[in-house]
Amino acid sequence: MLEEVSLVGADGLELVEASLVAITDQTAVGVSFPGTDPPAGWGDRVPAVGTPIPAGTTVNLVVTVAAPNGVGKAESVNVEYNDGRGASSLSGTTRYRLAGVCG
Repeated sequence: MLEEVSLVGADGLELVEASLVAITDQTAVGVSFPGTDPPAGWGDRVPAVGTPIPAGTTVNLVVTVAAPNGVGKAESVNVEYNDGRGASSLSGTTRYRLAGVCG
């Protein structure tokens, strides 16, 4: 079970929501932006923290982030979990950069 989801090295970026979303048709959620249609399964998402994930189940961990000042960054997402044998943590390798203008 996930016990905590957090941003590592966040500067100007906030974690708004961490959810679990079922994988539909073997497709991961991907990236969505405000104003676009939500990804498949979005309406059935559940909170990531505290929701049991049965052994052998594959789900998307979806994080919603915001940059209140229009720009922000984070080095990765860290997940702390307990698999019944003890507590562990895992940090991803995806870096996040949000900017008002790309280029």
